[in-house]
Amino acid sequence: IGKAVVRRALAFGMRVLGNDVVEMPAEFLAETGIEMLSKDELLAQADFVSLNCDLNPTSFHLMDEREFALMKPTAAVINTARGPIIAEPALVRALQDGAIAGAALDVFEVEPLPADSPLYALDNVILTPHIAANSPEAREDLYRLICEVSSEVVQGRIPPFVVNPEVLDRLRPAG
Repeated sequence: IGKAVVRRALAFGMRVLGNDVVEMPAEFLAETGIEMLSKDELLAQADFVSLNCDLNPTSFHLMDEREFALMKPTAAVINTARGPIIAEPALVRALQDGAIAGAALDVFEVEPLPADSPLYALDNVILTPHIAANSPEAREDLYRLICEVSSEVVQGRIPPFVVNPEVLDRLRPAG
């Protein structure tokens, strides 16, 4: 997802900064021109901080008081990954105090977002439900894929996207 975000940002002529605990492939860095920085350097320079990581012990509250304090007051944070990557109380304070300019959130620390969340009252926040996969286009793509895969199986062929191919040998008749 992060790579797709990079490609879209580049299409808009953006300078793209990156930070990742996993070393990015040299080919991708060369292709895109991403400037890999420390997290602190990235936060100090970025106009938009897009979070595109999984949730694990190292990414839990990756964005907290300290990180928001490093960001420019004109910057915005975007989280479409996992809610607990951002410590929401710290985000609310940063938004209320003008430490950052805004946030766009598709995921929340507690889901569904509680009715009394202070995020609802902030005019510098965009809140959307994390349901992009439920769009009519996504459902159409899913149904088409289900038909294609089913057709492959019915015709005795191995379907694409087999997650555990090691079981295929057990399913074939002996002889």
